[in-house]
Formats: sequence, C-alpha cells, structure tokens
Amino acid sequence: MRCENKTKNLLLHICVFLLMIGKMVSAQSIRLDAHMTKKSYLEGEPVVVILSLSNIGQKELAVAEPLVLEGFVSISIKNTEGKPVDAPRLVWDVALPPQDYGIEISPGQSLQQTWSINESYYFGLNPGSYRVLSIYDTSKHEGVYSRIWHGRLTGPELTFEVKAPTAMEENAYSLLKKGRDILLKAQRMRYAESRKSLLDLVTRHPKSVYAAYAYYLLGKSYFVKQDDKTQHFAEAAEKFQDFLEKFPNYPYYSDMVRVSKLSFCLVKTGRTALAQEILQKVPDGYYKQRMVRVIEKKGIGEQ
Repeated sequence: MRCENKTKNLLLHICVFLLMIGKMVSAQSIRLDAHMTKKSYLEGEPVVVILSLSNIGQKELAVAEPLVLEGFVSISIKNTEGKPVDAPRLVWDVALPPQDYGIEISPGQSLQQTWSINESYYFGLNPGSYRVLSIYDTSKHEGVYSRIWHGRLTGPELTFEVKAPTAMEENAYSLLKKGRDILLKAQRMRYAESRKSLLDLVTRHPKSVYAAYAYYLLGKSYFVKQDDKTQHFAEAAEKFQDFLEKFPNYPYYSDMVRVSKLSFCLVKTGRTALAQEILQKVPDGYYKQRMVRVIEKKGIGEQ
C-alpha cells in the first residue's frame, strides 16, 4: 500500500511539474513591449503609449490584439509617489470581438497598437511626473475565446513628464482647452463655438504642438451627434482628410481616424471605393475587419 501511495504521489508531483513547465514555456512564447512617443509632453497634449505583442516562441500563435478598448490591455498610471491616478473608464470592456476571434502571428512577428492616454483621461493630466504600466491579460476571456493564447503579461514600466504650456504655447493651449472641453462635455448647443476656437488655434498657431490634436477634434466635432441629433459626415470627412494630409503618421490618431472615423464617413456619404482604398493602408486587425464587414453589409456604391 505504501508503495502504491508513493507511486501516486510521485505521479502527482510529475504532473504538477509538467504543468508548471508548460505554463513557463507558454509564457515565454510571447512578450509585451511598450514605449512612448517622447518623455515629456505639454499639458493637454495627447500622451501616447505604443504597445507591441511579439511571438518569441517557435510556433505560430493565435492571440488577441493588445486593445485597451476591448479590455485585453489595461493601462495603469501612477504619480511619482506611487499612488494610482484615477480614470473613470480605464478599461472599457464594451465591444468584445466574435467568439472565433484570434490573429495569427508567426515566430518573430509582432502586433503593434497605440493608445492615447487622453482617451481614458479625457481632460488630460496635470503637470507632474508619472509612471505608466501596461498589462495584457486574456485569462478572464478564457471561457469565451478558446483559439487565442491565454495568460497575463506585464510590459516595462515607463516614465514621462507633463509640463505646463510654455509662454509661446499658452494662447494655443487656451484655445484648445476651450474647444476640447465643450466637445468632451457634449455641450451640443456650443459646438459651433468649439469649432471656432479650434479653427483659431490651427490658423494662428499652425506649428503648435496642439495643432494636430485640434485638427482631429475639428473632425470629431462634426462626427458626433449635433444638437439636432444629426451627424455631419461630409464635413467630418473633409476635416479628417485635412488632419491626415497634414499629419499622416501622427501617433494613435492617424490609424484610428482611417479605420473608425474617415472610412465610416465616406461610406455614409456614398464614397465606398475611397473608403476601401484608405482601409488598405491600415494594418489588419479587428477594427479594420469590422469596418470591411460594415461596407460589405451595407453594399453602398459610389455616387
């Protein structure tokens, strides 16, 4: 009997050991990297984190894109004292992809995503020093998405600084703040006032660090519902095209505009062929696939 028990215990220990090894191998097959566009930002300027999920193993893997909006990645921000900086919607968890979701990445390949911290902290961060940590966690979706790799990865801790606007940027920032705050507070009766403030900024201060964000917000001011519940897709498309022409590689907002904003506006105004052409410039991923399905479903032709 003792011999039997010893054998059972030995087998149990071997199984646990193999399970631990399996998890270690699995964890070592994928890596999350992160970096920022720069180390110092002015107050109100978009703060962008660039995430990269890499297959460092020997086999092809199906993974979830490192998307903050769907809750696959959370972004944690702390001040210099190590205290968390609260954000009302840091992980959104609102639009989960279909159950067969998964993007294949071969050994040595990576998926890259960008996230603007301003999308979580709508009105920006106060001047000061901050630390940011990105966490990729698909374990909570294990029962839904059987195809994808499941686990939890932590990216490197990054540091950045937010500074008050310089004397040269003070006027530009005041114009941005006025236009942005009206828009983000959804004060629909004042959207014309918001647009005037943003237009003043890009006209008077075209080389300001705030100019790109102002161009983006101009497009958004037409894209969102107006006080009469309508959306002005033609005007929004024009402003988004202006933004992309002037800032074609602006971190985070450029691809987001192409996929989620401009292509949709073009479809809604009957310019599907141009929308498809724009989508071809964007890396494959869930949002692009969703927009392609919208185009196919609506079947809107060229006008």
